[in-house]
Amino acid sequence: MVLRESAWGGLGSDLEKKSKKRKRGDVREWTRAQLESVVQASEGELERGLRERNVVEIDGTFPFTLELMLGRMLLLPVKKLVPLLNLTLTLLTIHSSTTKGITTSSVEPMTDGLAEHDLPKDLGRAVLGLFGSIKDDVWEADITRLVTEVGKGLLEELRGENQESDVFMYKWRDTVGEQWSEICNFKLLEVSHSHVQSASN
Repeated sequence: MVLRESAWGGLGSDLEKKSKKRKRGDVREWTRAQLESVVQASEGELERGLRERNVVEIDGTFPFTLELMLGRMLLLPVKKLVPLLNLTLTLLTIHSSTTKGITTSSVEPMTDGLAEHDLPKDLGRAVLGLFGSIKDDVWEADITRLVTEVGKGLLEELRGENQESDVFMYKWRDTVGEQWSEICNFKLLEVSHSHVQSASN
């Protein structure tokens, strides 16, 4: 895969220390145009691939490092996404409204809430776009995708460990919160579901 390492170490990560550890030339930061030039896929296929791998495009400057990220692609590891998505779902219960099964929220209170936990607003807005759509500063959340990625992240934490499937389900539901817990279903995890089944044997 072209995008291997991420400059983002998770919610509350110290980007300054991580940046100092990275040697010049170790990691190439790709733009969307550069990816399109090297990846053999249609625009639609590339877009789906980037979303599936939790890749966002950043238009701004990271705090701490003052590293210009204009138009750069940032890979968000699913395991490190769990605390961020937990916080996003928590904020959503406070600021959202649901009409005909569609959950929406104003973008500003969401990005402000995420910023209080040291997530740059540009990245916060990109994450909202990754897990839904933004139009006229209103975010329409893809709740199923949010819940699914939390489950996948929790599965990543299970690597090499044994855990009963019902224990995993309890943790998954607890992490996404009561309002969204009924969405949790092993069918959402597709192939990843096998890890929980084998871990419980």
